[in-house]
Amino acid sequence: MKKAQITTFVILGLIILILAGIGLFLKSYLARQDQPIAVDKEFEPLRQGIEECMYLSGKEGIIKIGMQGGYINPRTYFSANPQSPTEGKALTLTPTSTILIPYWSYLSSPNREMAFSFNSGMPPIYPRTMSTSIEAQMDSYLIENTESCISTIIQNFQDKGYAITKGNPTFETTVTEKNLIIELKQELAISKDEKTTTLSQFRTDLGLNFKRIYDTAQKIITTIGSEDAQFLEKSTIEYLAPYSLNTDSELPPFAQMMTSSLEGEHVWALPEVKETIKTVLSDNINNIQVQGSANNVMPLVLNDDLKAALYDQYYFSIDTEEEKADVSPYLIYFTYLPSWEPYVAIRPSRGALIRPESVRTYFPIPMAFQKYIFYYDISYPVLIEIHEPDAFLGEGYTFQFAYEVNIRNTKPITGNIEMIDIPSSPPSLFCDPIMRTTDTITITSKEFTTQNTIPGVALRFSCATESCDLDPTGQNGVMQTTLPLCLDGRIVPERQGYFGHAEMLTTQAGTTASVTAEIERIKDVKVYIKKALVGKTINAEGGLFSTTWDLLPDMQYTLGNDEWGILTFTRIPEPGEDEYTVTTRFLWNETSATVPLVTGSYRMEAQLFRDLGPGKVLPEVRFPEKEYCGGGVLGIGEECTTVGPLVFNETFILGSISFDESAPFNITRAMTDNLTVIIPAFDVEAIIAPISDFEDVQALELTNLAITNTTNSTLVQVLMPRFG
Repeated sequence: MKKAQITTFVILGLIILILAGIGLFLKSYLARQDQPIAVDKEFEPLRQGIEECMYLSGKEGIIKIGMQGGYINPRTYFSANPQSPTEGKALTLTPTSTILIPYWSYLSSPNREMAFSFNSGMPPIYPRTMSTSIEAQMDSYLIENTESCISTIIQNFQDKGYAITKGNPTFETTVTEKNLIIELKQELAISKDEKTTTLSQFRTDLGLNFKRIYDTAQKIITTIGSEDAQFLEKSTIEYLAPYSLNTDSELPPFAQMMTSSLEGEHVWALPEVKETIKTVLSDNINNIQVQGSANNVMPLVLNDDLKAALYDQYYFSIDTEEEKADVSPYLIYFTYLPSWEPYVAIRPSRGALIRPESVRTYFPIPMAFQKYIFYYDISYPVLIEIHEPDAFLGEGYTFQFAYEVNIRNTKPITGNIEMIDIPSSPPSLFCDPIMRTTDTITITSKEFTTQNTIPGVALRFSCATESCDLDPTGQNGVMQTTLPLCLDGRIVPERQGYFGHAEMLTTQAGTTASVTAEIERIKDVKVYIKKALVGKTINAEGGLFSTTWDLLPDMQYTLGNDEWGILTFTRIPEPGEDEYTVTTRFLWNETSATVPLVTGSYRMEAQLFRDLGPGKVLPEVRFPEKEYCGGGVLGIGEECTTVGPLVFNETFILGSISFDESAPFNITRAMTDNLTVIIPAFDVEAIIAPISDFEDVQALELTNLAITNTTNSTLVQVLMPRFG
């Protein structure tokens, strides 16, 4: 019985002791947050000077964190692709901008893959033991950027006769519920005129409620990225829908439509479609608002249905069932810039030409059916900005981050948004330092054409599906490292404005190797478009005359004043290399189109159109009215149908050409600034009489040439693009 009583008293004593310890800790913590550090008045200017240095460096650091999505040095962890923003892990405002803004939600798998993998660059606030936490980044920044200022303050006092010795500094940043506090622990032994003292603790606060701003950002990204909301994805589809209602719309239709016509099918050019999408996005994304924010303007609505429609597309709330978010101090902006090239793929299509599925039949009567239903894959970046205008005594404070909108098959796709610690190497066992068992591997980066060494080239080592980021090359263009073991690995160099050629490398334990990683400057080439005519020729055999359709390669002309086209170069990648595709639109009034190219083998496609304009037709290019009969036996039971007249009107295809992998277009180091592309084209003006029969349409397939390894070599030689 006594033992039980003693045990009870011991437990109670321990509980009291723990509670007392917690109380003392809280008292000390609160005192530390709210009370200034006392110091002798004679040394107060020294303390104030040091704390002013801490304040200025801390303010500078937290501004960098705000402008770059929670990171002071985001390039340590992320890379951007200014030409294809959604192929990177971060966003740049312009191709030359030094500010890098990480995506807090992005598709980490390549855009073209249908196996989706999501990631997030959202950093945590704490703990400081995590290298990417806000507190840890601030601590590191203060160590690197405050010493010079503090040394200047100390030197000023030494010049006035003070003897000062200093110990090693330790900074500690604390993000509280209402403030951001910076503490410095550094022992300063000070003496003057036989008077000595020691200062060891310094403290300043930035007067910024950073946690509230961060929590608002986190609530926004969680709200728009949740599977239930998918706000930006769903809104994007709603924004585009009015532009894709039918076959005459600016965008290919979302919903299925069937047409029956021999006049031809409606086609869209991918470059024009992308421009329309960019315009729609910039017109709408920039109008999105968070309910309750300082810039939230309530719409003027006429009825409940209109109100609901507007709210669904442009307004959303970050309130939850448990908590109502107060965002009234903040201006919150959503931005899409037309200079941010979206990823757009639409099916069905052929290269840059988007066209419906079409079926033609010529028996018993000529008929054509088109099925218009298109599936959209879209990825594009959105910049989200939270601005507190009253912060820093009216100077204002901005926190911004990026979000990647992803749509596949005209439906939203989402991923789970989580805070993660992003190490300098991908979190893969393959990339773990203990797996790097080779001896020293020397990698030299060189320019592809001149073979001059180039410093500061980013490097990646890939093996099958694994990939490790390496340190960049140094000032001499050389980097030395160890690597994990890999059969047929690849060193891939990367630099903005260049194309990186992959270099194969098999690594073995204990072996050394020297590798040259070549990067090629992307070259702007002027591409001139010419058309080789396909027309009717008269044949005379045995006194009988007949006409046939033939390619007339010697009859080459520049484009007419109502003709335009699309040109696509798709580089066939070597193992480990990135895909490189360039699509451009060329017009009759342009002598050339500028295309950025690099060496390699290419699939090339070009389509040429004639655009007469709304309501206009070519009277000489038409099918006359004609009766077609079929069925029955010996004329009994035969059925006849009258077809026509049908005309070529508005926009129709004059011709196209393509080169596939079996007969690629090769670009070598000897490429010049000028390239000529020849497209076979229907010779409209050469026709004297109306097209006589539907068989003529079949003959016009000569204007749709697919060059393969079985194509007549003479024809290939004539039509192959050529430099010079």
